[in-house]
Amino acid sequence: MSAENEGFQISHEKEGNRLKVSLKGEINVDTSREFDAFINDNLEGVKELEFDLKEVDFVSSAGLRVFLNAQNIMDEQGSMVIRNMSEDVKEVFDMTGFSDVMNIE
Repeated sequence: MSAENEGFQISHEKEGNRLKVSLKGEINVDTSREFDAFINDNLEGVKELEFDLKEVDFVSSAGLRVFLNAQNIMDEQGSMVIRNMSEDVKEVFDMTGFSDVMNIE
């Protein structure tokens, strides 16, 4: 399944209590609303959450808040990992300290 907003896409696969979310495009103030709604609607019962950011070009502070929201939820009910970040996106996570509090591979 996927949703689109100006080139932003969310695709996901759910298998049992494991959810893999692949994101594409920019996670900015506009697209982060859709991303946050997706997180709030899809994490019930999830024990393992994986984000694939291979096709993400940019993450704003609004996007970082969505990842923090997901991390807070998963701290209560399981684990979360973020994979395949570009160097530019990783730099944003590093500069804000998010790399220190999130599992990034």
